[in-house]
Amino acid sequence: MILRNQSKFLVKRNGIALSSEPGNLKNKHSFKYSTLANSKAIGLERAEDGAVLSTKLKTKKSPKGMFKKVTLKRDFRRVAKSIKGACASYRPDLEKDALARWTVIHRSLGEKKKSAPVKKSRRGNK
Repeated sequence: MILRNQSKFLVKRNGIALSSEPGNLKNKHSFKYSTLANSKAIGLERAEDGAVLSTKLKTKKSPKGMFKKVTLKRDFRRVAKSIKGACASYRPDLEKDALARWTVIHRSLGEKKKSAPVKKSRRGNK
């Protein structure tokens, strides 16, 4: 297997082999999480106001058109439900990891806090 020992995405730190390939849910260098080596792969990435769920298509061979991407922008529970549905029929072994990744993405989005309105004094400027 060519990808095992040499890969553009392989990162070795402190005796651990990590992967920086797009779509890898746990960033581990293993066959289970690899989007390049598996015929069926699920990826979850951060977008501006949500997440992008990508699934690998069997028909396309080029890297550009290899993934079907869906943007998920709704609240936490509805996005989690759609991730569960996509994983249940496609890769049920990655469901827990995809939900954990969604939790991290959702926390990183955070709620934008509104600044407190400026109070006007009744006295005026003295």
